[in-house]
Amino acid sequence: GIIKKPKPVTKRCKICRQLEDENFINWYGGHPDGAEEEMGVLFNPSNELIIQSDNYEDRLVVLLDSFDVYCDEGHLVPLNTGLIDTGAQLKFSGILKPLLNPDSDGAAVKDCNILSWWHSGFDGGDQCIIGISTDDADYHLLKPSANYASYMRDVWEEGYLVKYVIEYLSNDNETEEESEDEEEEGVYERFLNFLSQQKPPREEIGELTSETVVKHAESMISQLIGYQEEADEDEKNLLETNLVKKICEISGVHVNQMKKAKNKVMEKKGKKVPKQEK
Repeated sequence: GIIKKPKPVTKRCKICRQLEDENFINWYGGHPDGAEEEMGVLFNPSNELIIQSDNYEDRLVVLLDSFDVYCDEGHLVPLNTGLIDTGAQLKFSGILKPLLNPDSDGAAVKDCNILSWWHSGFDGGDQCIIGISTDDADYHLLKPSANYASYMRDVWEEGYLVKYVIEYLSNDNETEEESEDEEEEGVYERFLNFLSQQKPPREEIGELTSETVVKHAESMISQLIGYQEEADEDEKNLLETNLVKKICEISGVHVNQMKKAKNKVMEKKGKKVPKQEK
């Protein structure tokens, strides 16, 4: 008779959903030397991480260097897989530094629970800021650890793509809001031409093309939804522009479905996503 070959085992981590196979997964190398838990590091006066403010509602903002993101099973995990948006619990470790002093030695932190991650820096400057938030602070990411560097390449690429989309659509001279009878093909082609002229100030990022847009479309639309939720009422709704509609059409992304999914997660967490600053 025919002998059936056993199917390969495809066991996935119950937290990060990665295949538990040495060929597909990378392990967290352990906490930095002398690492302490988040609250102890943040509020230790000798670390000088707190900037005095007259507004008690201001959140603490700190720099995070030499960082790793991982799950409780010890697997390194990318930020931009959508896991955090679905409520999965991921953590980070690294070196915390004062916001205004990135050259300081800093203080090591471990096992910080991630609430959300986000982009900011949409004001026309060169830099895109990638941030992580916990219940207690917002962290601007500097350099990842050597082991985690490969996981950040796509995140930086996506971050600058979101930055350029927002700046492109927010610039009235660029959009003149597209006439109804204009072919959407032209809208997309003009944006690709704009992208080709941008030079992100990070060596990890190559040329931004249509393939880049499609590759990051889902995460990009998720970030645009967050950005729009915090926008003033009189600001243009970027999600309703012909360009974003065309990107969704090409990539198969559905804005309304993503909005519903995002709202469910935040209701489950009982938290509000920190504002994505311009």
